[in-house]
Order: sequence, then structure tokens, then C-alpha cells
Amino acid sequence: TSPYLTDTRPLVIGYSGGKDSSVVVDIVLRMLLYVKNHQDEPLTKPIYIQFSDTLLEMDPVIEGIDKSIESS
Repeated sequence: TSPYLTDTRPLVIGYSGGKDSSVVVDIVLRMLLYVKNHQDEPLTKPIYIQFSDTLLEMDPVIEGIDKSIESS
């Protein structure tokens, strides 16, 4: 059984906009689609992607994230 299904805490993913955190978000979203497609119940756990500015990303990356947050 997936920990997503057995752990009652919300799922929180740290995201900085860089390559590594982008891959982590992609992997987690793919895992959730896999779990969703292989179980009978809907996915109901809250999922948060928390942005953390490491001050290492280039300005265009940060601007894109800011626009994404504003449009949510």
C-alpha cells in the first residue's frame, strides 16, 4: 500500500524552481496519477507545493513562479 494512502498528514512538496525540485514535483505528480489509476477510491489528501526562494535561481525563473502564484 502506498504511504500516500496510509499516512493521514497532508502531502507537502518543497519547490524552489530549480531542476531538482522540478523533477521532484514531476515524480510526485506522476506517482499520484499512478495511485489514482490503481485504486477504487478518489485521492482526497491535501497536497501543497510550497515555494522556497533559495536566492540561487535566475530572475526569469522567479518571475515565472511569481506569475504562477498570482494566477492561482
